[in-house]
Amino acid sequence: MDDAAAIQACLAGDTDAFRHIVGRYQSRALAHATVLTRNDADAADATQDAFVDAYRNLRSVDSTRPFYAWFYVLLRNRCFKQKARRGTRAESGELPDSAVSPDVSETRLDLWRAIRSAVG
Repeated sequence: MDDAAAIQACLAGDTDAFRHIVGRYQSRALAHATVLTRNDADAADATQDAFVDAYRNLRSVDSTRPFYAWFYVLLRNRCFKQKARRGTRAESGELPDSAVSPDVSETRLDLWRAIRSAVG
């Protein structure tokens, strides 16, 4: 099944036809997302979100153009959003304290001491 046929099948109600598209492009999308986010966990999240976006917006696909070119725009936008949220999860690659300059690290320790004394 080619991409155009899979998209038409999805639009006609055959949601399983989208598996063809995911199967065809998932590894390529993950590779691109990893380059853009520089983090495996963020790349996986961005890729999954981009496929959800693609499924929801299949009606806007131009069947005269390659699917992946359209999808890549969604993927790229999801990667940029994921990078902007970086640090909200441990897997997102927050810099270790040793990579932070000593002045910033000392300021962070002072902040935590102040918070602990206010709470406790």
